[in-house]
Amino acid sequence: TIAFEVDDIDAAIAQLQKRGVTFDMEKTETPVCWMAQFRDPDGNKLLVHKRKTA
Repeated sequence: TIAFEVDDIDAAIAQLQKRGVTFDMEKTETPVCWMAQFRDPDGNKLLVHKRKTA
């Protein structure tokens, strides 16, 4: 899995969806970040994530 840190996770998800990306895992909260998972055309798992501030 490759993760891309973004400044605004909602905007990143919306931009990817506009380009036809579908998500395997919708935006999910973890103890340290918000993240969402999708796949590239070869099936590799990719994430966008935004770390929570302390």
